[in-house]
Amino acid sequence: MGTALNIRELWERVDHEPEILRDLMVSFLEEFPRQMQQIREAVARKDLETIATAGHTLKGMLSNVAAEKAAGDVDSLERLARQKAQNGLEKALVQIEHDAAVLVTQAQALLVETKR
Repeated sequence: MGTALNIRELWERVDHEPEILRDLMVSFLEEFPRQMQQIREAVARKDLETIATAGHTLKGMLSNVAAEKAAGDVDSLERLARQKAQNGLEKALVQIEHDAAVLVTQAQALLVETKR
């Protein structure tokens, strides 16, 4: 499993405060699945406007938690939607789903670590 979160960058962003990092991870883990579901549904419908809007929101969320690769992959999906390119949406979503699985696992582990 690769590294989805830039842990060093994430700690710097929260000024090395475990409580702030916990709050950030809790918020992320609550909202991330909803955003992913919105993207999945929009890709299934080929709803390019929703893909672009939801993708932009998700990209920001991922950037906030220093998930650089996932944010880049979502940016690719967002660009496809903005360019009205339906080809490649499913492939981009598969990559994002892979990123998501690793990311959620690492975010949950980080949440457990900060509870100590």
